[in-house]
Amino acid sequence: PVMPRYEPGAVPADAYPVLVKAAAGGGGKGMHVVRDPKDLGHALTTAAREARAAFDDDTLLIERYVEGGRHVEVQVFGDRQGHVVHLLDRDCSVQRRHQKVVEEAPAPGLDPEVRERIRSAAVALCREVGYVNAGTVEYLVHGDEAYFLEMNTRLQVEHPVTEEVTGTDLVHWQLAVAAGEPLPLRQDEITEQGHAVEVRVYAEDPYAGFLPQAGRIREVWWPGARVESVIEDFDAADVSAAFDPMIAKIVTTGDDRDEAVDAMVEALDMTAVFGIRSNVGFLRRVVDSARFRAAEMDTGWLDTAPEELLSLPVVPEAAAACAATGAGPRRPPRPRARPAATAAPRARCRASRCPSRPHG
Repeated sequence: PVMPRYEPGAVPADAYPVLVKAAAGGGGKGMHVVRDPKDLGHALTTAAREARAAFDDDTLLIERYVEGGRHVEVQVFGDRQGHVVHLLDRDCSVQRRHQKVVEEAPAPGLDPEVRERIRSAAVALCREVGYVNAGTVEYLVHGDEAYFLEMNTRLQVEHPVTEEVTGTDLVHWQLAVAAGEPLPLRQDEITEQGHAVEVRVYAEDPYAGFLPQAGRIREVWWPGARVESVIEDFDAADVSAAFDPMIAKIVTTGDDRDEAVDAMVEALDMTAVFGIRSNVGFLRRVVDSARFRAAEMDTGWLDTAPEELLSLPVVPEAAAACAATGAGPRRPPRPRARPAATAAPRARCRASRCPSRPHG
């Protein structure tokens, strides 16, 4: 089923809360939750202005807003020979202001019937329209309900977690299909191998309303995990306010979800960005929180500003004194990168070393 949709002048009184969003949108831009009918006009004006500035298109949609829903999506691929497959599913529910922060594959804790339904529906949709190449079909899942949100006709930022649990290189798949080749694997050859988690490292201050940061990164320390970034380990870089504040993606794997999450906590402990504020410490708190470990997150979780996640950390006096003298801490030794336990060996094209690789 699709999400109930309303026209601006015909939203029933019992339909609230509703979500006003940009039809051409993405990244949380032009999206506003409206809980009271008297606020609808202001939300429409604001969303249209934001959409026009971001996408040069102020077309808006008004849909039912589901409280406590999860963002679950299915990776799909089609070729010119008419074959369509799905490459399992992902959970992208950990968001702030409708912008994804943590993603994982497969989506944890889904009802098996719901999982099969969304995967089958995604493939059926692509077959119906003759879709070719990479795409993502997104759903809002609440209990045993699943509503179609949209389809992104591209490879998304979070595609590495799918690569890790399926043993595939989706950029290679894109190029092969674009060259007219058939899909490398049939549906029955695509299997689930462990669990993967990805976090987005942003140049932003989580303790000041996630305010984007601009300036000079003096140095970065990346962990012994899969890292996709244009900034190399130990390098410096300039961060501009003219672009999205994401500076890296970190991906970890495990035989199961607990192992993958433990590996991410360890990876974030080994990560540091010097010179500007980043969300690394905040990410560490999120993935190590009881709610995330129990897979009880939903799309509104971070926007409720849980105190244990958004309270400003207290810096020990000894650490502050060390920083003030310029005698910063020595970098701890990095653990060896941990590959997925059963993933088949494959060539990897890292974003930091291949400028032609799409980043989103």
